[in-house]
Amino acid sequence: GGSEGGVAGAQELCRYASERGVRLLPRIDLNGSEGLFSEGDHAFNLRAWAKAHPELCALDKAGAVRSGTLCPEKIQNRQRYREGLQWLFQNVRVGGVSLELEPFFVCYSEDCKHARTMMGGRDPDYSKDLARFAAFVAEEVQKLDPKAWVTYASGTGFDVDSIQSSAAAMMPVGQRAAFPPEFIQKIPEFALVQWELMPMLKAGVWPSPFKASGKHSIGSWSLGARPAATRPEIYCRRMEDVTHHTISSNLEGLVASAGRAPDNPATELNYLIFSELAFNPAADLDEVFRFKL
Repeated sequence: GGSEGGVAGAQELCRYASERGVRLLPRIDLNGSEGLFSEGDHAFNLRAWAKAHPELCALDKAGAVRSGTLCPEKIQNRQRYREGLQWLFQNVRVGGVSLELEPFFVCYSEDCKHARTMMGGRDPDYSKDLARFAAFVAEEVQKLDPKAWVTYASGTGFDVDSIQSSAAAMMPVGQRAAFPPEFIQKIPEFALVQWELMPMLKAGVWPSPFKASGKHSIGSWSLGARPAATRPEIYCRRMEDVTHHTISSNLEGLVASAGRAPDNPATELNYLIFSELAFNPAADLDEVFRFKL
């Protein structure tokens, strides 16, 4: 967006990262505030696009327009994303894209309802909408750069209880969601699916006897994303648990969402410890504290 340096700032940041072997994956959503360009006077400001075309917006269950959120099935929206992705890869050296729909997003336009019916299966509706949007974006990105990474958030853990509990509110009474989930088969296998680890950690089912579905999977969890008024904590043992069991769960990597800047010592310690354990899950934390931190 314009407040964060705009195109020139993005180009400089990506160049800096690329020179150091780091991939930057901008987040892309159906919501205008998380689209290709979220602020300013730009051709691919999706917030402005949604405002100008309310007929292309997603609908809620009551049939009302979801302001600023685009219907994933409209041909015009898909063409807009196609053109936007072309612009992005031609003008900024991104390493790929990260797709993240708002939690349990479902569009109730006639186009989406028909598309879900045609898909069939026992996935919840939000997984069906995710599958169609993620498959479309992944295929477009691969055309532009076969080496680019595409990652998408599943919105659930990978164990059977997480999948059933997250889908329960959207499934008919007595019907269970598919396990393993069917959306995995509908999205190109080169895409990296992000599984939510926090529900599994909170439920005490980590490490899990289940393995993550999909050819390429990564785990996503929260690292110190707490309100500013809350006392920060250091998550040494939780990080050990997560990193120690990542590979055995068929996870190829970890994403740690972080809502805090490292100006607080506890927060900075979390980042440094996670960095160490991600690089070497067998690291002895006593040694790390004594000789590195």
